[in-house]
Amino acid sequence: MFEKIKKIKKLSIYDPQAVTALSVFLNGPRTSLRKMVILSFNLLYHFGKKAKKYKHRKDFYRNQQLVETCWPKLDCAPKNHVAVIIAELSIPQCKMYRVDNKKIILENLGYTVYIIDWHEQSEAISYLQIADYVIFYRVPYTSIVADYYKEADRLHLTKFYDIDDLIFDIPLYKKYLKQAKIKLNHLQLKQLLEGAQYYREAILHADVFLTSTKQILDVYNSINEQKKSFLLQNGMVKDIFKFRTTKKNFTKKDIRIFYGAGSNTHDADFDMIHLAISDILKRYPNVHLYVIGQLTLNPVFMQYKNQIHRISRLSAKNYFREIAKYDIALMPLTDTFFNNCKSNIKFIEASILNIPSVASDLIEFNNVIVDGKNGFLAKNNYNEWYTKIEKLVLDKNLRNELAKNAFQSCKSLYGIQKQTKTMEEILRKCKIPLIDYDKKNNSQLNILQVNLYFGLNSLGGATIVVENIAEEMAKIENTIAAVSVFTIHQSDPAGIGTIRKYKSHGSMVYSCSANLNEFTEIDNPIIDDAFRLTLKTVKPDIVHLHAVQGFGYGIGKICSENNIPYVMTLHDSWALCPKLFMVDDEGNHCIQYGDSIDICENRCHLNADWIATRRNYLFKLLKNAAQLYVPSFYAQKTMQELIPTFQYLVNKNGIENFDGKNHRESRTKIKFLFVAGEAKVKGFNLIYQALMKLLDYDWELVLIMPFGSPKTKWPKDRIKILGRQNREQMKQLYKDVDVLLFPSLGYESFGLTVREAISSDCFVIVSDCGGPAEAVVNGENGTIVPRGNLKALKNAIEEILQNSSKYINYKTQNYGDIRSYKEQAEELIEMYMRIN
Repeated sequence: MFEKIKKIKKLSIYDPQAVTALSVFLNGPRTSLRKMVILSFNLLYHFGKKAKKYKHRKDFYRNQQLVETCWPKLDCAPKNHVAVIIAELSIPQCKMYRVDNKKIILENLGYTVYIIDWHEQSEAISYLQIADYVIFYRVPYTSIVADYYKEADRLHLTKFYDIDDLIFDIPLYKKYLKQAKIKLNHLQLKQLLEGAQYYREAILHADVFLTSTKQILDVYNSINEQKKSFLLQNGMVKDIFKFRTTKKNFTKKDIRIFYGAGSNTHDADFDMIHLAISDILKRYPNVHLYVIGQLTLNPVFMQYKNQIHRISRLSAKNYFREIAKYDIALMPLTDTFFNNCKSNIKFIEASILNIPSVASDLIEFNNVIVDGKNGFLAKNNYNEWYTKIEKLVLDKNLRNELAKNAFQSCKSLYGIQKQTKTMEEILRKCKIPLIDYDKKNNSQLNILQVNLYFGLNSLGGATIVVENIAEEMAKIENTIAAVSVFTIHQSDPAGIGTIRKYKSHGSMVYSCSANLNEFTEIDNPIIDDAFRLTLKTVKPDIVHLHAVQGFGYGIGKICSENNIPYVMTLHDSWALCPKLFMVDDEGNHCIQYGDSIDICENRCHLNADWIATRRNYLFKLLKNAAQLYVPSFYAQKTMQELIPTFQYLVNKNGIENFDGKNHRESRTKIKFLFVAGEAKVKGFNLIYQALMKLLDYDWELVLIMPFGSPKTKWPKDRIKILGRQNREQMKQLYKDVDVLLFPSLGYESFGLTVREAISSDCFVIVSDCGGPAEAVVNGENGTIVPRGNLKALKNAIEEILQNSSKYINYKTQNYGDIRSYKEQAEELIEMYMRIN
């Protein structure tokens, strides 16, 4: 069944955690509910296989291709001063000492530290994108963790692995489980040992090994001498200090001895001293034994039940609050190799809480305890334990003296300052940059560009503009400190909301996996979370919002909350209408009817209240922007008419360096180009009608169809169909054709394609649709025809066909308002600089 689920999940975008949860559920007893779910999955699996026969199957393959995006590898680690800890967080004591305390240590070194539960795949992958390095704590090398390692390698991050138990050496672990007298059936033992292998794999695949005791370090070094390994001992935890008191309640005559058992693995340890304890209880009725945790007590204690107190389990806070009341701490451990690998955290805890300790004379305890000075060390025999416990029972002053000295010893050896210094040295030896980063030049700008598409997910004219100005800005080293980009990708195997980082166009790109629906949502919490994290990491001086349809109004609010100014380029009508070009279902441009809400409701059947709410929020987005840009004088005029409240600055888009034609054609056939498929609003129907009236002439139409084949029937040998073209293919295409057709019925804000064609020695026929017409010098580099006028379009095309030799080898003499992206980028920087 699990194999079927894995195959089913390939049919579309899926949530890996949901698949795992379903797998666990389906492996349970065959209840009626489970039988129904299994039947459903069998049917889904069956129909999934059948779906290969149908045309819509290509959509599934496209989604699978998106899931398997090959993210480029980074050539160096970032310097965000961020550390990420991906950890097993289910064991409170381990979390406190090896995770939470490490966060404090790293924060003392100036790092921002994020702690992630290793089961949270999307969150873990996302936070890796902003890390300087990653510390994995006590995680098994499952497929999910293997993905984390792979992603860390792609991002050029050093992978630390931290563990404080000898659960990765299978022979030693197996020996310990038998010595500890833990009751395990065959299956349980098998699962524990299999788990040990997973931990071992995680350790071996890491770059650096961290652990809490020298004994564990020696075991690792015997396995892998080639990689770096370091000792970072457990230390004094800040949170315990709030429960410390130097004054015990001495009004009571009772002496309270305690043993913290924790899990059920310590029966053998306590059993070793049970006779000494029982005799203490027998001789001194005022002595009480408190046991916290799971422990099987010897039947001998039944006769002292009035002196025995059992507490099953406590949270960390309640545990420390409780034991702070006690007088003597017991720390017996059987002399096994596994126990010699354990750290002395129980002694540290007791010392902080002003409790004297009696501990087994094992390595980690005798590293800190000086017998009779700051605690007692006891050989594992009756006399040692009985004698030393009795001394503390009888002598209050001795208890106070040992507790006081123990606290000073631990503060010196395990204090936060000592741990911070140790961690700093470890990072230095691993060549991890510390706080001596280059100081930022305050005269240089750190810029974050925001656009719906970018880089690996490039689509549309606005995206081309953003990609190129980002690249040009990144080259201006004396003015620009860094250029980053926030964008989206449509799917990710780690789940929705996952961030991926890569470099493109000279910029560091932060891409969030998101599903956008401009017609149902006004805000987008997933985008907000990813954008907030990106903003916190990049720390830009200014944010430039471009085509952000579907991102929601929250991105501007987040900028304002962080006192970061943002500017917006209005590439289209998104701020007014969820349909970017304000075109109704009939292909008519709604702008000609005004901007009243009733137009949206009647012509496009949109909910009036939703439109009103949307406009209100996006009005605030515009209002709070430091500057608003438009790409043409036409766009400026249009926006001033639609939303006269604001000032709009013209920043005309540049274009790439498109070389003109460098060879002469000997053909007589005119080649037209139309780049918008069969989009009615772009004038496709007009082109079809006009050309069908001109079949007596020798012509060919090159039609770019990004999504499938044309539905319209064309005469044989008159049309050439191309799919989506990349930038290099477009440059070559302009050289192969003679005339670009751009009879748009809409109101275009700029017209990148028109300017690229003119720059490439193509004549253009353009409707008076706004921005595109601003590039045309009528009769010199193109012809402007009335928008929607079939006769005028036909006449313009026919004039070219009648003079084909003039246009086949046409060379542009007048480039109109065309300029480079470098010029546009420089103008934008000047605009940024004027923002206070």
